[in-house]
Amino acid sequence: MLNRKISPFGDRIAHTIGMRAIIYIRFSSKKQERGTSRERQLDDCRHHCDRMGWTVVEIIEDLGASAWKGDHLTSGNLGRFAQRARNGEFDDGTVLVVEKLDRLSRLEVRFTQRWMEDMTDLGIGIATVDGARHYTRETLRANPMETIEILMAGRLAHQESQQKSLRVRDAIRRRQDLAASTMKATSAVMPGWVRFGSDGQLELDQQRAAIVQDIYRWSAEGIGSHTIATRLNRAKRLTWSGKPWQPSTIYKILDSCTVEGDFQPTSDGTARGDKLVGFYPRVVEPDLVQQARAAKARRRGMRSMGPSRDFVNVFQGLARCGECHGRLHVQKCCDSRGVIRRYFRCDRAARHAGCSRKTMFPYGRVEDAILDKMLHLALDDQFFSRPDSIRPLANEVAGLEKLVCDLKQRSLRLIRLLTRVDEPDPVMVEEQSNLRRQIATTEARHAAAKAELNRARGNASPDTHMKRVMEIREAMSSDDLDTAMAARRAIRDAMPGVIEVILSDLSPSGEPMMMVALIGGLIGFRVSAKTGMVSDHYDLTPQLIANPRLRIGATSYRPDGAARLDLVLRRQAKC
Repeated sequence: MLNRKISPFGDRIAHTIGMRAIIYIRFSSKKQERGTSRERQLDDCRHHCDRMGWTVVEIIEDLGASAWKGDHLTSGNLGRFAQRARNGEFDDGTVLVVEKLDRLSRLEVRFTQRWMEDMTDLGIGIATVDGARHYTRETLRANPMETIEILMAGRLAHQESQQKSLRVRDAIRRRQDLAASTMKATSAVMPGWVRFGSDGQLELDQQRAAIVQDIYRWSAEGIGSHTIATRLNRAKRLTWSGKPWQPSTIYKILDSCTVEGDFQPTSDGTARGDKLVGFYPRVVEPDLVQQARAAKARRRGMRSMGPSRDFVNVFQGLARCGECHGRLHVQKCCDSRGVIRRYFRCDRAARHAGCSRKTMFPYGRVEDAILDKMLHLALDDQFFSRPDSIRPLANEVAGLEKLVCDLKQRSLRLIRLLTRVDEPDPVMVEEQSNLRRQIATTEARHAAAKAELNRARGNASPDTHMKRVMEIREAMSSDDLDTAMAARRAIRDAMPGVIEVILSDLSPSGEPMMMVALIGGLIGFRVSAKTGMVSDHYDLTPQLIANPRLRIGATSYRPDGAARLDLVLRRQAKC
């Protein structure tokens, strides 16, 4: 009788007084986090537990997790709760308390029902504040109406989410179609460096645009995202929201097509529909975009030992151990006089990971000897400051290359549409023919512009080229640290263009040596790591020139082999 007086909900749940309760809170979008959804659910669930006489022992939250997608049941906290229940972490009779049943799932009805049956079979009760329901293993088996209520609630929740999803997708599609037809922004969400001008047209925010341009310029110079973020934060040049820069944000900007003025409609993080070219004002020149992204791709293939403000290994990714062919890293050592020296060391040997070569090879003399021998072959004109007469040509080539890529993407999407229909639309067929003609014309323009650019770059005389090489060598020793590091990064990016591999070795007398091979071994020499003396130099390129058929075998092992060989031969002919 005492229980009946305490419980306002009757005999069906009177016996549950004193149970342990776990509150579960969920809402779908991050926008709701700024509202009162969390506080409302928590207060309602706490009050319900107080009325029932349950002790709240834990609160589980999935904030911003959609029950329509079911992420919270797999990778979310509710999924982890279910796994804990399967592992037997909860006492029999523990109650999971939610505001409404649809907080658990808006997936298909069968999935929701099975999930609840699994939990109740493990001894976990499920209680809802709405309707004061308490589902257990016994009630689900004894009263079929409980299952019918679950099915009805789940079906309504699923249909509501499905309709909401369709409405959202339709609204996105309509907004994208309007943007494509009018070429005007249909939302206040734009790139941070673009704003509406006084005349209602889109324009660049010059202060923010300067930050984006610096990001691309620094990336083209070989500076990584971590260093770029640090440099911006030190200068107090914060993000558009006033927060410090993160490397991930730098990565996104370097990958974004919006810097080129394009708008790619997306839905759920996936590209949808055609890219709208020229939708925004362009903020970065085409040639700089190409350089920055190419440098970023090269850095992605290099394993770094961590940032170093005062040193760049110009042979990064090229130096290998002659015994195990593992990577050589550069280790910094300081002697008793405080003098810093750097050494090549086998990474596997240092980690005791299967290499017995413990020898450390002095870095400094090796670097000087190799650069003296072949830097003039590695540094093409693109690694030097371009005169103003060449910059417009470089931008034209990069712009045409991007246009060819955009046209080919449009053509591919149109082909996919044509293959899905039984009778192709004549308009679509005609558009595909026009695209093929545009691609051919643009490719011809690109080839002509690229040839003209190559001629302009090749106008430097041998004396001018060697003068440039000497200038960049001198810049490596500049008192200005930024100048020195920029020069070292430029050389590091140039080295893979001609060097195939650098192998550590020991002479018969035990002297540490470095073997350098260029262009698949066509050119090579040895360098003494102690003295810097060069020996055993050989050059097979004259035989290659005399017998052009050998070029195929010498360069076919990698896609850019022919281009790398042409670069070396061109420089050899000039210098």
